[in-house]
Amino acid sequence: MGVTIKEIAEKAGVSSITVSRVLNGRPGNKVSVKLCEKIRALAKDMGYSRNTFATAIRTGKIPLIAVCLHRLWEDERYIRTYWCDMISNFTTLLPKYGLDMILVSYTEPAELQKRLTALSSSGLIGGIISNLIPDLVDECCQAIFKTKLPFVLLGKHDNENIPYVSTENSKLKKYLEEKLKSQHCTAIKNYHTRSGHGLSEEDFRDPSIFIGVDCERDRVKLIREHGVEPHRIVMIANSGVQIFNSSGYVLNNHNKERCINCIEILSELMAGRKPANIQREIELTEKDLTLVDIG
Repeated sequence: MGVTIKEIAEKAGVSSITVSRVLNGRPGNKVSVKLCEKIRALAKDMGYSRNTFATAIRTGKIPLIAVCLHRLWEDERYIRTYWCDMISNFTTLLPKYGLDMILVSYTEPAELQKRLTALSSSGLIGGIISNLIPDLVDECCQAIFKTKLPFVLLGKHDNENIPYVSTENSKLKKYLEEKLKSQHCTAIKNYHTRSGHGLSEEDFRDPSIFIGVDCERDRVKLIREHGVEPHRIVMIANSGVQIFNSSGYVLNNHNKERCINCIEILSELMAGRKPANIQREIELTEKDLTLVDIG
């Protein structure tokens, strides 16, 4: 059985009410800073852990959020790296804001809606942070909107009233295009089989068009199915694990910073306050690239 507030109070020589106020972040003016530090230290040493559900019942506020991440298994290496990084960041950062998470994985908007509806109608979550399937953005958003809960998107949205956190890579793209000019590159276009690439056969044949990919599978597909010369393929991955049998760039995608911004915005929205900036973009530059040469 876990440590109780009463046991901490007995050890500290104060009332249970005082301990409860301190551990719930509302000590008031009557509890000294020194006593607050003593109570928090005792709670940590004794292994105290807040009962999330009891707190929710008592306050009427649900400190659990749904973190929704799509799983597109045809790109397993990318998903595994991305998931590990995002889940690690959220599970580390959320408790600092008095929040915890339920992971919601999904492959399509209908599944996202079904799982969020079940959680929200049962009163188990108080907010949502979700990434979006690139070619199904509107459908994913509708699934989130229907819950009527505060939310933040991990990805850009055109509506100025929708809160999101994303990365901006226009400077990064210009940097790479300039760097590859010596190889007669005039433009870099991205290729993702998981979300629809939008490239034409002319793009595949044009020697001045270089193609950016983020996984080995797409690199191989470009060579085998579209006849793209290997030197025209620019690998830009989130981890060196994704780069093998070739060379490429590892991109610092600022996942921790993105998670922090999402939590900051959502915690304000859940408290009934409007953050000063509900749409935040983290600009990527050449400093976020590291060249990895496997060859």
